[in-house]
Amino acid sequence: MSQKNTAQGAASLYLSNLLALFIITGHFIILTNNLSTTEIGIIFAFQIIMYGLSTIANFALPIPIMSPLPLPHSITKFIPNYLSNNQKEKANFLFRYSLVVVFLTSILLLILFIFKSELFINQIFQQEISQYLIIIGAIQILFFTLNQFFFYGLVSISKSYQAGILQIISVFIRYSLAGIFVILNYGILGVFIGYLIGDIVFTIVAIFLCKSLLTGKTEKISFNKIFKYSIPILISSFIIFGVTQIDRIFTLLNLGLPDLGIYTIAIAASTIGSYAPNALATAITPTLAKFESLKKTESFRSLSRIYTRYVSIIGTPAAFMIASLSLPLTALFGEEYIASSIPAAIISISIGLTAFSSIYNSQLFVKSETRWIMMANITGLLSFIIIASISQMLNNNITVIDLAIGRAVMVIITAGLISYKSFKLGDMKYDKKAITNSLISSIIMASVLFILYNSVFNSLELIISLIILIPLGIIMYIFMLRQFHTFNKQDSEFITKIISKKSARNISIIEKILGIKNEQ
Repeated sequence: MSQKNTAQGAASLYLSNLLALFIITGHFIILTNNLSTTEIGIIFAFQIIMYGLSTIANFALPIPIMSPLPLPHSITKFIPNYLSNNQKEKANFLFRYSLVVVFLTSILLLILFIFKSELFINQIFQQEISQYLIIIGAIQILFFTLNQFFFYGLVSISKSYQAGILQIISVFIRYSLAGIFVILNYGILGVFIGYLIGDIVFTIVAIFLCKSLLTGKTEKISFNKIFKYSIPILISSFIIFGVTQIDRIFTLLNLGLPDLGIYTIAIAASTIGSYAPNALATAITPTLAKFESLKKTESFRSLSRIYTRYVSIIGTPAAFMIASLSLPLTALFGEEYIASSIPAAIISISIGLTAFSSIYNSQLFVKSETRWIMMANITGLLSFIIIASISQMLNNNITVIDLAIGRAVMVIITAGLISYKSFKLGDMKYDKKAITNSLISSIIMASVLFILYNSVFNSLELIISLIILIPLGIIMYIFMLRQFHTFNKQDSEFITKIISKKSARNISIIEKILGIKNEQ
C-alpha cells in the first residue's frame, strides 16, 4: 500500500507540475506581450528577493533561546520516522513548533521589508518602486513561505496526491488572475495581487489538509539529533539559494532589469526538464525515510532504482526536446526574448544529462549526509563564480550565454558530486539500460526535431509548428524506447499502482503499445 501511495503521489505531483507548466507558460506569454522587458525584470527581481527572504524564514537562523528550525527536508525525514514508529505526538510537536517559528520569522521579515525597503530596493532596481508594490510583495513573502512549509508537511504525511491537486488549484488562480489583471492594465501591481490571492488560497486549504498534525496531543522531543542534521542544511539552504539565483543576481547587477527579464525566460523554458525529476524525488523522499528508519535496505535500494529509471525515461527527453525547440518556444514570449533561446538550450542539455541525480539527492537527505550536499552545492556555486568571473575578465563584460554556460557547469558538477557520494554509500542502484536508452533516444529525437524545425517548419506559425513537432517528438521517443526493448513488466505494474482498477483491466493494451512481452 505504501508503494502504491508513493506511485500515485509521484504521478500526481508530476501531472500537477506538467499542468502548472502550461498555465505558467501561458501566463508569461501574456506578461511578456503586455509589459516591457524592464517591467518583467522588476517582477523577477522581486522574486529573487522573495526567495532569499523565504529561505531565511523557512530555515530560521539559530538563536540562543531555541533550536534552529528543521527545514522542509528535515520535516520530510523526521515526521515519517515518528509516524512509522507510532510516535504521532512527537510528529505533531515537530510540525507545530516548526510552523510557529516559520510564521514568526516571516512576520519579522515582512515588517523589516516594508519599513527598511528604501535602504536597498531603490538601489537594486535603480528606479523608484511603488510603496503599494512593496507592501503587496512583503505580504506575499509571508504566504509564499507558509506554502513551502505546508507543501512539505503534506508530503511528509503521504498526502502528495492532495498536495499536487492543491498546487494546481493555487497555480491556476495565481497566474490566471495575474494575467487577467495585466490585460485589464493593472500592470505589475496586478501581477502581484494575482500571485498573492493564489498563495492565500493554498495556505487556507493546506491548513485543513494538515489537520492531523495540527490536532491531538504533543510530546516534546530532543532537538539534538535534529540540530545536528539541520545545521549543515541550514548553511546549505543559503548555498542552494545562491545556486538557484546566482546567475540572475549576476544578470541584475551587471546587465540590468531588461536583460534579467530576458535571461529569466531562458531559465523558465530550460527548467521544464526538471519538473519530472523534482516531482518524483519529492514524492519518494518520505517513503525512503520510512525504509531508512525501519532498516529496510533492500526496499530502499529497490525503490531508488525504480524511480531513477522513471526520472531518466521522463525527464531526459523533456530537457532535450526543450533544447531542440528553444528558438520557437522562446519566440512565443515576443521577439525580444529570442535572445534567450541559446541560453535555454545550454541549460536544458545540462538538466537532461543530470536528471537521474535528483533521486540520489533524496537518498543523501534521508541518510543525513547533509554535509556532503552542502559541499556539493558550494563546489557547484564556486564553479559558476569562477567561470563568470573569467568571462568578465577576458571580455570586459558578461553575456547571458556566459551565464548559461556557468549555470550548466554548476548543475553538472553538483549532480556529479551527489551521485558520487551515493555510489560510495552503496545506494546508487540504477537501471543502466533505461538510462542509456533514454539518453540515446532523446538525443536522436532532439536532433530530428531541430532539423525539421529549421528546414521545414520555421516558415509556419510558431504555435502550429510546436503543436506538430512536440507530439511527433514524443511518439518518436516512445517508438525508439520500444525498439530498444526498454520497457518491462515492472513498468506495467507501476502503471497499475497509479491508475484505477477499472483502467487496470486494459493494461494489456498499454503493454502492447510499449512493446512489453509476457516473458519479460
